[in-house]
This record gives sequence, C-alpha cells and structure tokens, in this order.
Amino acid sequence: MITESVTRPAQAEQCCLHIGLPKTATKMLQIQLFARHSQVEFLGTYIGSHRRYRQCRDAEVEEIINELVWDNRLRPNLTRCRELYRKSIAPAFEAGRLPVWSWEALMEDAHEVQRRRAANLKEVFGDCKLVVGLRHPLRLVESLYLQLIKRDNVGSRASFRAGVRYLSIDGWIKKHWEKPGHAPTAHLEYAEAVEVFASVFGRESVGIFLFEQLREDQAGFVGAICRFLGIDAQEGVIHTQGQRENDRWTQPELDRLREIHGSLVRSTIFRFANRRTRRRMLGLTPGASEGPPARAEISQAWQERILDKTREGNRRLMERWNLPLDRYDYPL
Repeated sequence: MITESVTRPAQAEQCCLHIGLPKTATKMLQIQLFARHSQVEFLGTYIGSHRRYRQCRDAEVEEIINELVWDNRLRPNLTRCRELYRKSIAPAFEAGRLPVWSWEALMEDAHEVQRRRAANLKEVFGDCKLVVGLRHPLRLVESLYLQLIKRDNVGSRASFRAGVRYLSIDGWIKKHWEKPGHAPTAHLEYAEAVEVFASVFGRESVGIFLFEQLREDQAGFVGAICRFLGIDAQEGVIHTQGQRENDRWTQPELDRLREIHGSLVRSTIFRFANRRTRRRMLGLTPGASEGPPARAEISQAWQERILDKTREGNRRLMERWNLPLDRYDYPL
C-alpha cells in the first residue's frame, strides 16, 4: 500500500534528509540507493562524534553538519554554513541531482535536541523532504538489541578493557527504560520524533515508509521512496534489487557470545583479544557460521510495556499520515 504522503514528487531545489529509524533498511538505502542513483548527489552519513566514524561526502559537508547537529548545534555559525551550502551543495540542483544526506540517529535523541537540530537544518537547507523508516516496535527493539551487542563486542564501541558486554534483552530494556535519548526508549518514541520534525519542516514534507512493506515488496518500497523524492523509480529498483546490508547475528553466533560470557577462561581470553580474534571466537568470519537468524525473546511483561508505550503515537501517525499500521499489527 502506497500512502498519499509518499507519492508526491519533490519540489525543485529541495534537499532530502533521511533521518531514521535505525533497523529499517537504512544501510541498504544509503549504500545501494542514495550512493548509486544517477539523480542523487549523496552527501553521505554522519554516524558518530569521532572523526573516523564520519562518512560525509567531503570536508565542507562535514563542517556544515558538525555545526548544525553536533558540536556547535547550540550556537552554529549559520553564515558560514549558508556559504558552504551555496558553494558545495546547491550546485547539485543545476546538474539535475537531488542532494540527500542521511543520519539515522537524528530520531534517536531527546526531543529538545531533535527540535534544535531540525531548526538548524531548516535555517541552512531550507524546505526539505524527510524520509522516515518505521518498524513494528517489538521487532525494532529486538533487532536494535542484537545490533548493539554486536557493536559493543566487535564493532565501533568494543572495549578491550571491559571484556564481554552482554545482558539479556529483558535486562537491557530494564537498564535503559525511560532514559530520555537512550536506546530503546528514544527509538520507541518515534511518533513524537516524527512530529518534532514535521512541526519544523511541515507534515507534507515527511514521507513515512514501513519496514514491513520492504519485507513484503522491496521493489514497491524502494519505488515509493523514489517517487516521493522525485527521482527515477525504475533506476532505484534496479540498484537495490536483491540487496541487503548489515545482516543480523545468526543464532549460533549469539549462542557463542553467551557461552563466552558464562566462562571465566573464555571471557578472559575474549577481553584481551583484538577485534579479529574476537570475531573468530564468535564465528563471525566469512563462511564460519551458518544458521537461522538470531532471536532474542522479550518477556510478555516487557512486550506489554513496549506495546503500551507506542500505542497512542501509532494512532496519531496512522491518522495523520494515512499509514496501514493496522495491517501490520502495530499496537493501536
């Protein structure tokens, strides 16, 4: 089902901001669609506060984004940002290309931070189209949990002093529940985050796309995003056909992490191992592990709290953006 809010073509000289959520095919869109489409000028991503994690197109875009959403967001140099925008981003329109910038973390933070960032972006980028991905809250929390424990043990946040970092999914939810700006609370307040950005850029500027629609019909999902942005849908579908990025753990890999966590000897070895050795211990090397996707079962009590937390916001989103959330069993 393609909703009214995602079928209008983009107006002339409107950039696109792809703002999240995580775990809604963001990597596939960044790598396979935005970076490859001939009608897109991909400005890259911004995925952390440390330089080695930034992947903006160039230093000019990075400076703009750093001013508007990160280090200087409270007092950005708007004059400098507008100058850089005119020199390094605006020429894309003359070349017939749509500037697209992506940062899935824009929907993750406290709402007052989101509002400040949105206002700053509007000051420099002007009217924009915003691409938002949503996912059923229970599956969102499970997938997010699995991603973060992989990140914390072998990824960008791996600590070679703390050793194995593992909590059960219920323990992880309990530890971070109702902490503003922290996972999973920030992610479950997706309705409020959408409304923050819509209040700055306008409701009609926000296109909302459901992960469940991707699972059902990837070509239809990608085509809807392309039509919303006003770029060629057929080319977008060709670039993304059969493509997946950032696959989740397999069950054997997750089981190995639990076994290491429960063994004093193996957890000690893991603690002092480098990232390559850790991946080998977990069976994360190419071809080392086969099996079904990992699952992390949320207890019934926490399921109910998650569903209750998102129910009212889902009703607002369904009404205001004509989304088929009932079709995919979102809590209403």
